[in-house]
Amino acid sequence: MSKINKVFIELLNQIQETKKADIQQYFEEVAEYLFNHVAIKAGDKEFTFAEIEFYYYKENEFEGSLYNCTYPRTRHAGQFFWHYSGLDICFESKEEERYFGGILIRSLMKDGEIIAGPMRCSDEIMNCCEDSLPFLINYDTHVGKPKSAIRYGIDADKNDNESNIEFCYYIPGIEWTRPRGKVLVADKTTGGYKEKSKTDYYSAQPDKRNN
Repeated sequence: MSKINKVFIELLNQIQETKKADIQQYFEEVAEYLFNHVAIKAGDKEFTFAEIEFYYYKENEFEGSLYNCTYPRTRHAGQFFWHYSGLDICFESKEEERYFGGILIRSLMKDGEIIAGPMRCSDEIMNCCEDSLPFLINYDTHVGKPKSAIRYGIDADKNDNESNIEFCYYIPGIEWTRPRGKVLVADKTTGGYKEKSKTDYYSAQPDKRNN
């Protein structure tokens, strides 16, 4: 196991030369590499990718309602960026020069179990950290080519997307709900805790929102 290699960082940096007409093909290339060759290491746990969304803004080029939903930031390519909606892997970003963006982590796999939803992913990653922050590693999964869909909760993807660009990518065939046993929940009767079976439902399933 090693920290992420230069191939992925160079791929992220190619967005600087990518034209709007080629952005769908570029996102597909990045997504396929990420799903098949990259994971997140947090403590002693490894997370692989199941669903991601792309966000990018660049003044005078990637503008408009499809792009201005991106959180501004100043970060280097491959660094993490925490925000109100979850956790991004960044493109090279310079807020003061008006270009910034990243890849929102929407769903992950850990120990063969789906972690669905961006805030759940962010929480699970941080709760697994011990003496250091999470980092990207080389990790071959061989999951193949991901599918694409529109992003969740972005009105412009439905209403203003004349080119039918799909900014979300996911692994097909995943069971998005997560049954869990022996979950500790508060017991109002005893004032303590009790074990209970629970299912985490994921309403934002990407295979249900394709154009």
